[in-house]
Amino acid sequence: GAANGTAGSRMMVNAPVVVMAQAIGGDGAVVAAQPIAAPTPMVMAQPMVAQPVALGAGSGLPWRLSLQVDKKIEMSELNASQSPIPVISPSDWAEIVVALDETQQGQFFYDCPGCEFVYFCCPGGPIQLVVCMCNPITWALCICPMESKKTAAKAKIDPIVSKYGLKFRFDDGLCGIFAVIEQ
Repeated sequence: GAANGTAGSRMMVNAPVVVMAQAIGGDGAVVAAQPIAAPTPMVMAQPMVAQPVALGAGSGLPWRLSLQVDKKIEMSELNASQSPIPVISPSDWAEIVVALDETQQGQFFYDCPGCEFVYFCCPGGPIQLVVCMCNPITWALCICPMESKKTAAKAKIDPIVSKYGLKFRFDDGLCGIFAVIEQ
């Protein structure tokens, strides 16, 4: 049999041990002979360590959600009890949805998405956008609070998805802000 180290000692594994015991009566006759098996060795539990999960087709990855205020309907339709990524548990998914919803609601124009277009694009179109981006009020009211919400959401979501060997990030670009979960 193979030797295996357990709790500081060496024990034989996969080697059947049978002991024949004989009870001898008062007159010296054998009363019973029965096989006695060796006790099963106790195995130490291994600590839980997050292992990357190999996810292929049908895994729902990469998963993207627009956090633009004109896409609020996507967030409201997101089912907090059923993850589109099969490996994420319902309770973990619910925490992710809450963090993303708080992030989206942290946008300055959340209650009036049309006002965002007017503020950044009227009356000068692309020139107005550049002027707004140079305006410290835009940074104080629109950009910095949103960055704080994204940082808070990332701090909540990262530990959850990392348990499943996944990564979370925000993808900011000209087409908006997206929450992304990927391998």
